[in-house]
Amino acid sequence: MIKATRPDFNNLESQREKTICLQYILSDSSIPSALAYKVIGAAVIAWPLKEEKDKPCLYHKAAVLNVTEDDELRIWVDDNRVNVYLTNKKSLLSISPDAAASIQECLTKNIESSLIFYHSSFGGTLNPTRVSELYYMEIGIPCGSETCFISSLEVTKTNKWTCKNGKEHKTNYVRYWVFDKSQKTCSVGCAGLTDIELQTQPSDKHLVRLGSQIEHGISEGIRSMALKQWKTCNLSKLKDPTLKDLSDALQKVKLDSHLVCQIFREKMDLVEYAELNLQADPTDQHLKELSNQIGNCPLQLGIELGLSFTEVEQNHSYRIYNRKNNGQIGSQLKYVVNVYNTTSLINVNGSRVELFVNGIFKDLCAYLTKHFDSFDILNNEIANYLEDISTNYKDKDQNSDSSILKGK
Repeated sequence: MIKATRPDFNNLESQREKTICLQYILSDSSIPSALAYKVIGAAVIAWPLKEEKDKPCLYHKAAVLNVTEDDELRIWVDDNRVNVYLTNKKSLLSISPDAAASIQECLTKNIESSLIFYHSSFGGTLNPTRVSELYYMEIGIPCGSETCFISSLEVTKTNKWTCKNGKEHKTNYVRYWVFDKSQKTCSVGCAGLTDIELQTQPSDKHLVRLGSQIEHGISEGIRSMALKQWKTCNLSKLKDPTLKDLSDALQKVKLDSHLVCQIFREKMDLVEYAELNLQADPTDQHLKELSNQIGNCPLQLGIELGLSFTEVEQNHSYRIYNRKNNGQIGSQLKYVVNVYNTTSLINVNGSRVELFVNGIFKDLCAYLTKHFDSFDILNNEIANYLEDISTNYKDKDQNSDSSILKGK
């Protein structure tokens, strides 16, 4: 039995503005320990436990879990209530509606199956179609030192509600708990993101998700890299790239601006098949077999796994140090060679780049010239293709003389 005392989960501190809440209220006056452990145990199977100071956050009738790298889930049983807090480290807008809905569906299924099991353990019978009568669900948001709730049945019927403290709360984020994951596009009547939300700077994940949704002749990877380059250029000019910029651009090229709404969606299908094996560290063989299924478009996968564009793009990195008189490698870094797999670029930087230029660069160029003449043919074919695209998609209202360099 786990006896570790649960910390005060209601003490959210700076996370109050980034949290949505859910609670199940059972008809019984209290939840038996056996039933509480079954509910918590099912959640631990679905999501990995958070660790603090190398210790899992598992307590008496409570647990803290990591849904994603940015989403933290707190679950605890108190009297006849199962309390659930979902917090995103960035903002409410960054919470995926698919993730919140999957959590609710998983917990609801676990609570119902636990109730059926509990009744059958004492010789009783419970019709599965009537198990929902043994509890009701409320959805809420932190309000001062308390949490204000609204019925899950009422939340879909209104855009706001006034709590017992007299404060008005909007339902747009708390409705994530009951979001319809089957819908592929925005629902009819969607007003899009608010003006405040549109001022958000898109993350790398947002950019690759948008790139995957835009239908265009060029590959998904190139679309994503183009969006990343747009963001980088804006930041280099001390301009803040925003979701509004992307929304406006989509409208100008006659694409659906609601694509911006969809960049917060996530696929959560595996939650339905949750088991502890999914939390095991993948072996090299697992990674090798998985790589055979991915193909040649690893960009979005890498970004979704938390890598940056640079980390995905960079294939190899070589750090060159000085060599001592006895032939051993010293500790003074001379230069770094980064090889990029998506652009075929070699980037060299450091305090002694001339060592690379004088000692390696000339021989490297000679080797490429001798053995890889076919690259010129391929580059010219790519340039011709891009030039055709540039001609076909050139703005009809402008007469720009854009050209694309060919050859080496």
